[in-house]
Amino acid sequence: MRIVLHRLNHDLQPRHRSLFGAGGDRRLLAAAGRRILSAVLAVAWTCCRAGAAADDSDWFAFDPPADPFAESPVDLRFLNEKFAGEHGVIAVRGDELVHFANQEPVRFWAVNGPPAELSGPALAACARRLAKYGVNLVRMHGAVFQKSGGWDPKRVAHAQEAVAALKAEGIYSHLSIYFPLWMTPAADHPWLKGYDGKTHPFAALMFNPEFQAHYRGWWKALLLTPDATGRRLVDEPAIFGVEIQNEDSFFFWTFNPDQIPAAQMEILEAQFGAWLIRRYGSLEAAKAKWGGTTAKRDAFAAGRVGFRPLWNLFSEKSARDRDTAEFLLETQR
Repeated sequence: MRIVLHRLNHDLQPRHRSLFGAGGDRRLLAAAGRRILSAVLAVAWTCCRAGAAADDSDWFAFDPPADPFAESPVDLRFLNEKFAGEHGVIAVRGDELVHFANQEPVRFWAVNGPPAELSGPALAACARRLAKYGVNLVRMHGAVFQKSGGWDPKRVAHAQEAVAALKAEGIYSHLSIYFPLWMTPAADHPWLKGYDGKTHPFAALMFNPEFQAHYRGWWKALLLTPDATGRRLVDEPAIFGVEIQNEDSFFFWTFNPDQIPAAQMEILEAQFGAWLIRRYGSLEAAKAKWGGTTAKRDAFAAGRVGFRPLWNLFSEKSARDRDTAEFLLETQR
């Protein structure tokens, strides 16, 4: 990718360039940092107005050559382990994260990445660059499933390659494989019924048993499939952790019964009805406890109980709202 960058009006002063030389004052790092920040802001500004300038004589392409990773006083690779997992898996001790083997505390400087299209030498170079910048943890956020819902062997293999490349530079991997925006179930989808090929399945993972079974299958495929060397990610100490889901919650604005297919809401409403029977003995007893509070999708005769809008739960906090919040929380857990 090429970025057009406006020439800065002022270069770093000589005293900044000798920052780490003999007699260099490390306090000047702040001044140098401001210059670097100016360059970053220039890039951001340029991205917004690229192509808008009538006269581009004072612009140039920001397309730096490949980094040879020569010895440099600002290369932070030395802060990382020789390889991620050198001192065991990352564990929790009190309120600290520690290396399990030596119990030494560890802090993380993390980013999302690496770019999904990278592989081979380009992927290795990306990992090395991240280590140079002091990164020691990467959140690998990307699907490992196909459009149909089955797991994708190619994506699993790429994740294995990325973990290995990052590990070699002392960088741990945090795996995140699901975000509702990555799915648009078709109208004939076998286990996500009611969708139209345009709608995302927000909240469905938290209550649809068939979806949950396939989701667990994705994790099993990712963690238990041996790589070319026979090693599995589940046994890899360079794996920092896994993320169950991203930006989805019953208590988030995306949980809206009017936006979720009826076929899916009926599953959750039946679960709520069964929960209320366990609590009160019958749905009639629950209704009596609630004092007549109703919801649009109530179908007590069919054993299904609807949900009032989140505004009511947060604002009115009636007996029904409190039961609803407790059920949703238990289900989400």
